[in-house]
Amino acid sequence: MNSTSDNTSKGFKNSINQHAKLRVYTILIAIIFIICVILAFLWNANQKTVQKARDNLGQLTLVGEMPVIIKDGNIYEYTADESWKKIEYTGEAKQIVRGEELCVLNKDGSLYYNKDIVLNSEVLPLTSAYHLYMETKALELNKEEPFVCINQNLDLINFRALLQSGDIIYQASDKYECYQMAEETPVFLSGSYILTAEGNVYYLHTDTDGSSGIVKANLKCEYDGGDIVAISASETAARCLLLRKNGKVISLSDIEPLKVSNWENLVSIEQGFNYAVGLTDKGEVLYVDYNTNSTEAVTKKLKTWTDVIQIASYSDTIVGQKNDGSCYILNLSDFK
Repeated sequence: MNSTSDNTSKGFKNSINQHAKLRVYTILIAIIFIICVILAFLWNANQKTVQKARDNLGQLTLVGEMPVIIKDGNIYEYTADESWKKIEYTGEAKQIVRGEELCVLNKDGSLYYNKDIVLNSEVLPLTSAYHLYMETKALELNKEEPFVCINQNLDLINFRALLQSGDIIYQASDKYECYQMAEETPVFLSGSYILTAEGNVYYLHTDTDGSSGIVKANLKCEYDGGDIVAISASETAARCLLLRKNGKVISLSDIEPLKVSNWENLVSIEQGFNYAVGLTDKGEVLYVDYNTNSTEAVTKKLKTWTDVIQIASYSDTIVGQKNDGSCYILNLSDFK
């Protein structure tokens, strides 16, 4: 009897212990679930805040090493005290292009160019005066017909513009010629690359005939996958980044593609002369160039950047705008 009683007592105690353990496990699981729900809520709230900030973004770019941004048609420059100061100018800004001078395409299709162009008696087109001459021709043409989009700053060679007719103007000797793109509908220009409404990318190559001096334009399809949403090209080389709808990136280059095939969930891209920069949907800034050592060093530095909602680059400068409006600024020459 005593043995039976002891066994019953032990079984009862074991049952209680099992129920107690089950209760503890249940409580722990509930706590973990609540923590996960809270973390998910906070993450979603942060993502909504970041997305709202991105939705309200103006275009960020660099004029020299100075970050500038368009907001509600106005232009602001980033000052040394980490604040934005409004630039006084006549017009309602639509597009700013990177370069040494402030070059703005207004919403009415007119150009604002912050440079006094002074032509001298130097012989054209064999001197630097030729470029100044072409700057004046572009501004004169713009007065006759509004531009929809421009490919780069007037202070850089091979300036091009998309006209309301769908034609693309390009430099031809001492004047601008029109190229009519019959294949698809051009919607955006970057360098010598063209993004179409169909989501494809073309390259408009111009070359001068040695005997006649006539400039000829030839169009080549570089990508026909139909899923490109943005392009960013180098101003002085045949290099371009393509952003696909799925957040992946393609590199086109006249030497060799940059290693960006493993980039995912990108929302923005910037092609430098010999490097690429990308922004993920989590606010991380990615970087790659043709030098493994500098790529590692720059990447390590960029990992310290947080809450980035917009990027820009020009020459050796990379800028990341944070959610609070302030900017990170990185000089790549420090890593060479």
